[in-house]
Amino acid sequence: MVHNNFYIDYFEKNFRCDDDKRMTDCHKFMMSVVADILMHSRVFQNHKGTFSVYAVSDLRIDNTLPDVYTPFFDVECETGFKHDLKSLKSRILKSSKTVIVVLPNQEIKDRYVKLLSGLKKRKLRIISMIEFPKTVYDVLRSIDRK
Repeated sequence: MVHNNFYIDYFEKNFRCDDDKRMTDCHKFMMSVVADILMHSRVFQNHKGTFSVYAVSDLRIDNTLPDVYTPFFDVECETGFKHDLKSLKSRILKSSKTVIVVLPNQEIKDRYVKLLSGLKKRKLRIISMIEFPKTVYDVLRSIDRK
């Protein structure tokens, strides 16, 4: 599966973006990895899961949409270089589902855990990319138990 492959190693070891174009490319890449993991997730497919990936240009027009939408949860891919988290916080609070915030590596995840700690949302998961496959599994299992 993809999460044991090059993509995760890339994020864990080499993730750096120093300009807007590369940051946008990194964001698109993260969204494509999330989509790839969902497409190959047997658990997600067993739930007859469908998903929509919103293009970066769409987000510029309507910043209220999550990066990846599924019937079970929303996914926000964050590069870690955003200066203002107001729109992210707004999307998290507006969602009625679990929101998974995916970050490229543990270092950036630790920073976002602190930045988002004040949000009063029970169904918020802040994870690194390598944790995404297991988190999808855990979220779907928790839905099954209800």
